Amino acid sequence: MFERATIHAVIIISSAVRKQTFCDCQFITNQGKRRGVGLLAERFTNVQVILSRFENNQSLDIGGSIFNRGSMVISKSMFVSNNGRVSE
Repeated sequence: MFERATIHAVIIISSAVRKQTFCDCQFITNQGKRRGVGLLAERFTNVQVILSRFENNQSLDIGGSIFNRGSMVISKSMFVSNNGRVSE
């Protein structure tokens, strides 16, 4: 469980060479001013999210629960009451 982070609960940096997989995780009540308060994936990353829950993640920037700049596949996951600013 990734809970109550104020910057990013998880950040995957560009130098992460292999696929990063999150299975049966919960990202709950993460709140902050930056993009992707729950999960931030930088450029050139490869991320897979399976059977996970994103709930009540709030960002003053875009990507309340997730902000992705790489390759990402999300399956069998739930998003409930997440908020972020709309991208322009």
